[in-house]
Formats: sequence, C-alpha cells, structure tokens
Amino acid sequence: LGRTMAPLIEPELAEYPALEIDYRFMNSRDAIEEVTDYRCDFAVVASTFKHKDIKKIKLWTENIHLYTRTGKKEEVILATRGMLNAEKILKKIGAKKVRWVNDYGVLLTILEKNDVMGLLPNTMEIRSAGLQSLGSFPPTLQISLIIRTDMEKTAAHQWIIEMLKERCATLTHQDN
Repeated sequence: LGRTMAPLIEPELAEYPALEIDYRFMNSRDAIEEVTDYRCDFAVVASTFKHKDIKKIKLWTENIHLYTRTGKKEEVILATRGMLNAEKILKKIGAKKVRWVNDYGVLLTILEKNDVMGLLPNTMEIRSAGLQSLGSFPPTLQISLIIRTDMEKTAAHQWIIEMLKERCATLTHQDN
C-alpha cells in the first residue's frame, strides 16, 4: 500500500509544509493496532475488521491477479508471504514451484524480465504495462483509511480524508 499511497499524496503535501506526515509501512494488523492505541492518526489497511471506535473510509478495491510477461502459464510462481490469501491462491491453482519475494517492487521487476508468473495486486499494474493478467482471485480486498472516531474533528484531518478519497479514486479503474 505504501508504494501506491506515497506517490499519490506527496504532490498535495508539498503545498502544506507545516503538515508533518510520518510514513510507517507495516502489515494491516499492526497498523490497526497503531490507530486503536492512539500511536498514529490514520492508517491505510486491507482488512474487513470492525471496531467500535474506528471509522473506515473506503479508498479503493483491489484484486489479486496472476501476472506474466509472456501471457502464458509458466512453471515458477512468485509470491509475497505478506499478501493476504497468497497461500490459499497458490493452493487453489496447484502451484508446484513457488519462490517467495518479500517486496512487491522486486517481484514486479523479476516478472518484467523473466518467464515466470507472479501474484500481485492489480494496482501494481499502474507501474508495468508490459504484464498480462492470467486471471484474478477472490476475495476482492477493500482498501480503507481508518481513523479513530474521536480524532477526525480537525480541519487537517478532514483535508487529508478528502484528499485521499479523491486521489485514490483514480485506482479503482484498475480492476481487470
């Protein structure tokens, strides 16, 4: 999510030098805990959790696709352990040769240059027009901004929420 979000919001933040943003990249579970425990104001997560003190604001939906450079099935599949449902998807497609890559950017680079397949969120396609999808896998993930209900009162919070909703609307057309 960090690779998707930071480039979208940095141009807007440049206009407000007094506004400090500290990016911390972590899994959704840890990010939710950071917000619920008042250690950060916002988080962008891929999760379906419910919490009485947390408001979720949908930013975009994301699908996991099996991509390849060649457009045909290959023997080796690359995946990221941190991806939600990666293990289920690999089992479903009967993957026999899996290589684990810990970074989507590295996985994408390998896909662009080699005859392998890889599981990536469809939003990564923005950065690589040369890959072809061999199909998507449920479930569709809802990517949401989360905020404590008692912290969204300031004008800065409202500006950030609206700016993120507007910027992230450009990502929804990526569903193949």
